[in-house]
Amino acid sequence: MLRRFPQNFSADLDQVSQQQSPVETARAQYKELLAAGIDYEDARYLLPSSIETHISVAMNAGALNNLFSLRLCRRAQWEICELAAKMRKIVRSMAPSLFWNECRPCVRRGFCPESGKSCGFWKRDEYHRERERFKRGYPYE
Repeated sequence: MLRRFPQNFSADLDQVSQQQSPVETARAQYKELLAAGIDYEDARYLLPSSIETHISVAMNAGALNNLFSLRLCRRAQWEICELAAKMRKIVRSMAPSLFWNECRPCVRRGFCPESGKSCGFWKRDEYHRERERFKRGYPYE
């Protein structure tokens, strides 16, 4: 399961619990719409953003590799980056020969493709260790 709030979320717990009540009300109304035969795609517009959702995808190896090359970047939205990392772990265990070395785009390319929007990861020691592992052909963790 993915985190419910971003890492930098620092609201006090009373505010968070007060937020849960409207979310639960919206979820109940959403379920009522589904029970009434409304399509998932239409009913979801009732839900507030940032609510838990279940995602189902169908991708071939090329599409997954493309997803990883874009969404493992630290500049990607945190939920999507976390989702991509979890997907990578799953597919690597199922098909290690296809996904053994999927990594952040800057590690693969040797430079940040975001140009002026770089997160600065390439300046860190961690980047250089990952880059060396990639160049030697070792699996990326």
